Amino acid sequence: MMNKNWYEIPDGEMPRLRMDKLDSFGFRHDGDGYIHEESLLDGAFRLYVKVADDGTISSLLLDSETQEPYVLHLVESAEGAFVGSVRTAYQEALNRVGECCGEHGAFHGKYVDEILNYVRDNYGDEIEYPWKDMDGRWREMSLTNEQLERYSRHIILSQVGGKGQEKIMSGKVLIIGTGGLGAPAAMYLAAAGVGE
Repeated sequence: MMNKNWYEIPDGEMPRLRMDKLDSFGFRHDGDGYIHEESLLDGAFRLYVKVADDGTISSLLLDSETQEPYVLHLVESAEGAFVGSVRTAYQEALNRVGECCGEHGAFHGKYVDEILNYVRDNYGDEIEYPWKDMDGRWREMSLTNEQLERYSRHIILSQVGGKGQEKIMSGKVLIIGTGGLGAPAAMYLAAAGVGE
């Protein structure tokens, strides 16, 4: 679908969309990317979401009756109940696309993926991530991507850091009894990454 009125959604407004999830959501391949089409506000508008092969996301909202592009929902100063309802329906549709097809997690993004792919291709599967320790010195920490994403909230804490997470992962704990205190303690320790 060609139209000069496509609105390119700025980086950060939506998660980066994963191409392998687009088909199952209802996108169809169209030349240089994928297009999703849906009706908004009981058929009053047609929303088109286009994802280019380079990951760029654009949208086009057409008035179903006139087949003209509608853009007031993109104008921040535009007010009124009708514009507000269009803006809400538009944002809810984009949120659904982002939730179902987007990458979620602390370490996703085009630039991060390029770096990870380069390191993986040139140096192997294990990637060394530098982190500042509690004493402020940089050190390397060897974690898989899955571990890095899982424990990222611990690692960014200055009280834990990369060194602390490595200690947690190599730690051993013995819990005697899994009653009212032992069961939740075991769950929290496992979630924190305690080795054994």
